[in-house]
Amino acid sequence: MIKPVVIALFLLSGYQSKTIQDDQVYDMTEVDHPPEFIGGKTKFYAFLFNNFVSPKDEDSYMGSIIYLSFIIDKNGKLINAKIKKSTHPKIEAAILKALKKSPKWKPGLNNGIAVSVKYSTFVRLEPSP
Repeated sequence: MIKPVVIALFLLSGYQSKTIQDDQVYDMTEVDHPPEFIGGKTKFYAFLFNNFVSPKDEDSYMGSIIYLSFIIDKNGKLINAKIKKSTHPKIEAAILKALKKSPKWKPGLNNGIAVSVKYSTFVRLEPSP
């Protein structure tokens, strides 16, 4: 008789733990496997480059560094993109517009479960070759 009660408590505690994980957004350092753009970082930056539409007065932005963050949710969707630091509102808008077009990523994993993860990176604007 004791065994079914123990199993029921174990299943219940596992369910509660999963519910908490569903709502939680992890930092990159808190997960076993961080989210990954299909094809890796090089492909992610190529995606940004191909989808970034530069403002007309682009010469004044060259050399700028824009720090950004976003969340890759447990389904691999890029959400909540934000500019953390920048000096050019036109560039910010162009980068956010490009990020909205992102295809799905491989989601981050924690203990083998797909979880939402905050991802931070930066972009440096350089003249095209």
